[in-house]
Amino acid sequence: MANTTKLLTIQGGKCFYCGEKLALDDATLDHVIPKALGGDNSEGNSVVCCREINQALGSASPKEKLSAVINAGGKLDCPRKQSSTKSVAQSPITTKQHPEALQDELHKAFTKASTKYSGEKAMLSAVGSELRKQVKGEFDVKNFGVKSFAQFVEARGYRVDKTWCFLI
Repeated sequence: MANTTKLLTIQGGKCFYCGEKLALDDATLDHVIPKALGGDNSEGNSVVCCREINQALGSASPKEKLSAVINAGGKLDCPRKQSSTKSVAQSPITTKQHPEALQDELHKAFTKASTKYSGEKAMLSAVGSELRKQVKGEFDVKNFGVKSFAQFVEARGYRVDKTWCFLI
């Protein structure tokens, strides 16, 4: 079993992906080879990163993670840093709005999440993370008559392939 404290010390107290300082309480373990793809809990298969990046990467393969890091110039943009610079003038939408009202918000979330991939594709989990930042209250796709976020995104004109979302 990987030791978060040990890995955080080895990584200089920083998130593996964004390089931002990371408190032990905010640190999460990311499996280089996701458990969903056969990875284990060993220290050799684990890095410490911030919760937001871990959620955004989801169960991306090592190739997808490496591609994201390379396309970002060596370090991913830290979602924690971005959310702390968020304008207080922004007024988040509510989940009680009509589903079509979310179309613009979904497109903004896709655009923000896809910047690392030239606007062509985005990790589905990153789109969801960006959308939840924009939506006031708890966002639940079941409120829109679907069972999964992938179905929610597809119903709004995007193509979904496993963990990726593509603009059609």
